[in-house]
Amino acid sequence: MSDPALRILHNDHCSVVATAGDLIVVRWRAKLELESSRRAMQAVEVGSTKSKRTAMIVVSDRGVGAPESAIRDELSKGLTQMNDRFSAGAIVVSDEGFVAASVRAALTGMILVVRQPYPLKIVTTLAEAVVFLRSKVPGLPSERDLLAMAQQVTSLPVR
Repeated sequence: MSDPALRILHNDHCSVVATAGDLIVVRWRAKLELESSRRAMQAVEVGSTKSKRTAMIVVSDRGVGAPESAIRDELSKGLTQMNDRFSAGAIVVSDEGFVAASVRAALTGMILVVRQPYPLKIVTTLAEAVVFLRSKVPGLPSERDLLAMAQQVTSLPVR
């Protein structure tokens, strides 16, 4: 399978959303602000297919912290409306300590509230996310190619 081209759908000081074929990568690079999270969710909606084939990796940069409750509600609502587009998702929280624990707790709460009809896993590395998605979504590029795409998104500068 050839490597699909990476398309940047959203890039601001808080977040990046990019897509390559049936993969969407969302990077939270700073504490989320409501307007930025709304624009990011709109980009996810634009980039996801409507045929339940899209795999998604969400990466939280070190030190980002848990989103405020209004933002968590907004993200939960957006993901619920797009449930039929995703076949699997992985959330990467690589931080350690209290901040990471609070982020993971907030995400776990969102997962329980939203109740996705697709497998979703919180992991600590991009490599774990890629392995998980490849095990759940047939037809994705190789692990090496997926990892390269995700790493490219996580290294994009602010536009």
